[in-house]
Order: sequence, then C-alpha cells, then structure tokens
Amino acid sequence: MRRNALAKLQNEIAKVSADVAEERKILLVVDRESVVIAHESLDITQDVMTRLNKAVQSIPLSAAKQ
Repeated sequence: MRRNALAKLQNEIAKVSADVAEERKILLVVDRESVVIAHESLDITQDVMTRLNKAVQSIPLSAAKQ
C-alpha cells in the first residue's frame, strides 16, 4: 500500500510540476540535486508545493499485513 501511496504522490508532483512549468514557459524541470547553478527565478519548488498541498489533502495508508 505504501508503494501505491508513493506512486500517487509522485504522479501528483509530476502533474503539478508540468502545469507550473507550462505556465512559466519552462522547457525542462529537474530535481534540485541535479542542478549545479541556476537562476533563482527558475526555482518552481514553492509554487509546486503550494499547489500540491491544495491538490492532495491526504493519501491513505493501510497497515502492513503480517
């Protein structure tokens, strides 16, 4: 179930990131660990997080079966 929850969250992150990138006309989105130098105006993290928090209020997790 955790994999399903993680997959759902990753899918939402991708959707929101794509929306923000399209609005800002950004052609490439990479994670922070892959960037050496970039102008601060290209950082969409806060915008993505704000929208993600609105889009995903919760993701249910089921207890692992023993």
